[in-house]
Amino acid sequence: MLRKALVIGNRNYSDKPLITPCNDASDMSTLLTSKDFDVTLKHDLCIESFDREISGFCNVVKEGKFITLVYFAGHGVQVDGQNYLLPIGQEFIDETQIKYRAYSLNELLDRLSKNRNNLNIIIIDACRNNPFDQNRNFYGSGLAEVTVNRGTFIAFATSPGKTASDVSLTGRNGLYTSHLLNALKRPTLGLEQVFKLVRENVFNESQEKQLPWVSNSLIGDFCFDTKTDKVKYLPATFQATSHFEFSDILEKDRLFTKFINPVRTWADLIVNLKVLCEEGHSERPFCVEILLNTGIVIPMLCVTCGGNVDYGYGLVTFEEYLKNNAEYGCFSVAYVLESAQSAPEGSELFYSIDFSERISANQLTSWPAILWGIENTDGTNLGSFHATLINMIKDPLLKYPSLDQLIDLFRYLPENQKSAFVKIVIDDIREDEDGNKLIESSDDYVLTGYCNTRKTFIGFDKRFHCIPDKKEWLTYSDLINIISHTPEYQLKDKFQMNLMMGFIWREGEEIEFEQSSLLLGHLDSRIVIPE
Repeated sequence: MLRKALVIGNRNYSDKPLITPCNDASDMSTLLTSKDFDVTLKHDLCIESFDREISGFCNVVKEGKFITLVYFAGHGVQVDGQNYLLPIGQEFIDETQIKYRAYSLNELLDRLSKNRNNLNIIIIDACRNNPFDQNRNFYGSGLAEVTVNRGTFIAFATSPGKTASDVSLTGRNGLYTSHLLNALKRPTLGLEQVFKLVRENVFNESQEKQLPWVSNSLIGDFCFDTKTDKVKYLPATFQATSHFEFSDILEKDRLFTKFINPVRTWADLIVNLKVLCEEGHSERPFCVEILLNTGIVIPMLCVTCGGNVDYGYGLVTFEEYLKNNAEYGCFSVAYVLESAQSAPEGSELFYSIDFSERISANQLTSWPAILWGIENTDGTNLGSFHATLINMIKDPLLKYPSLDQLIDLFRYLPENQKSAFVKIVIDDIREDEDGNKLIESSDDYVLTGYCNTRKTFIGFDKRFHCIPDKKEWLTYSDLINIISHTPEYQLKDKFQMNLMMGFIWREGEEIEFEQSSLLLGHLDSRIVIPE
């Protein structure tokens, strides 16, 4: 969605001039521009200019899909429960003049709500002090509470009926806008998190006299982050292309199927399941992923096994399982291994998909896959199992970057840089003379493979003497290809790595290597991406 912003700062009021609104508007305009907003900045608007600028802005965003933001710093009042933003060049004598010679906030809300496809954000840093000390009889103190339509978020510098400070500790900006600018510079924060942080900081600095307030009717959330913000947020950094090695293998020769080790026979299946059980996955659900001709990977759970003639397994999609099979549960890796070892000698491995006709595993490209979010299929705890399964499909909590977040990051990678080999940087660990472990300089790691079953990338410290040949190294094109073929439910998974890592524990000692499984982000590990 395109981002459009109108930023207004009114300072030069004839009766009650303010100190910081022009600075506030200018600084907000600069920051929003860095957040990919197309910003219109205006200072000291009279009522005619006020109306012209808002009308023009609303006309631009009345069709299409926009993220619209309107920011106003200046004086504001309420009359009969309605809020008005005050232009300069007016002397207001009574409430009638305010109603007809100031700009109605309700009019702004009405204009913006015409396009229901838009996401509207309105920020009002007004009520800094009372512009009508001599006429308290015709207006309410502060601004009135506002109810907004769906798709609109409105924020006020202070709560209804209260006034706001015009200065902060910095002296350049108003108290509210000062903390808003700081909060917007912090990546990863959603819209509500930004204004929650602002509310806490303003409340504390004002010694609990000013409490910012919002009214929110958005469905979902919005993040101000841009390409640059995401680089700071994810364990990934951009680096000049000159620091990278490039593969001379044509991209057409690097197909997704290169990274697939399909299971086609009972022997294939038994070997895979034995390894999974040895690695501690015996009680996890037996999940099979099937690659369709379209390139989409479909995950399935096993709900039946055995058979006298066509010995094999009944597989159902997650949705079918939750709809019709949830009360019966599904089979674990260990159970399927036991049954596979009992398969009739010389028989084919068959699957029945969503209770359809049997199909030979030889005719499919499929493999077992670990469901990292589910520890076991214990029938006494099906409720937890199902809740976790639903959560995996929907929106699990993430501590480290997920695959879909990395896909979003790779959108900014130029096509001519995708043949560069993937670089992983991990902070090195050493011990000082007192035995304290210190994090020091980092070294480059390369990815050399991918295990579809474990959803794990394999890599090596480039100093390791047994590192695979460069023709096995993954390029960014490979990485994008692999992640793009990950089933939708697993795009929310974290980036798993199994690395041969080198450590220098004490200065002067030789490098020690050990195999480690870790998530991207651990030990400040990060993907380095060409500019």
